Amino acid sequence: MSILYSLGWDVGTWKCKGDSQDALQLLAWENGTPKAIGTSFHGNLWKQTGGHCEVDDLLKAVEAPELSGSDRLVIGIDAVFGRPEVFLGLLNGETNFAPDVSAMNTDNRYLYRETERFLIDALHLKSPYLPKTAVGDAIGTAATKAQHFIAQLSNRDECYVPPLDAWDIERASSSRITIIEVYPGATKASGAFGDLDIPAGAKMESLGKTDPEDALRCAMVGGCYAKSIGAIEADLPDVYLPSELGADLCREGWIFRPRK
Repeated sequence: MSILYSLGWDVGTWKCKGDSQDALQLLAWENGTPKAIGTSFHGNLWKQTGGHCEVDDLLKAVEAPELSGSDRLVIGIDAVFGRPEVFLGLLNGETNFAPDVSAMNTDNRYLYRETERFLIDALHLKSPYLPKTAVGDAIGTAATKAQHFIAQLSNRDECYVPPLDAWDIERASSSRITIIEVYPGATKASGAFGDLDIPAGAKMESLGKTDPEDALRCAMVGGCYAKSIGAIEADLPDVYLPSELGADLCREGWIFRPRK
């Protein structure tokens, strides 16, 4: 019997320590219900793995069993996967964009990606729930670590990273390992997500702000993603998919977030 797992990873900085570090939480989805698997991890993952960053390293960190041949895994990562294309053009001297001095920072295409603006508009997000950016905020350090992890995957043929890999619902439905970008702060604006039961017996809305709690949010969003593409049957909210914005605007990445 195949199992759908979702692994949440709240990414810390390269040399993180203290209260703010990497956190991992693994869930198994059986009959539409999440079950915590292995142990939660909270520490410096880069140090824990000896500098390795493969899928197996993440599973070993939570003392999880190896995936069987038919098992599937969705990894929800709280880190930015891409950079604004206009910013990359600026680095290469190929942009004519001029920020409007009277506009909000969120309209500055050097700082914010289209996916972040989509969330702000669709959810009417206000401070303190506005997405942070890898260009303008301290999360850029963690973003490079997540991007290094993605780049170092050894089994790249069986791993799908939408929409850095072109968004394709058929590929999404058949991929054995999928890695998605998650922003835990944006999940707090979803009443349907907040009302979900968690393995500890409470509701998602009861979670606090610690790294392990954000890792659990990421793992639960992984389950919502799996339900949205038909990989599991569960009473979960759907997530916004890249097709809602268009392929040309998703090349910078996409934040998978539960609907209201």
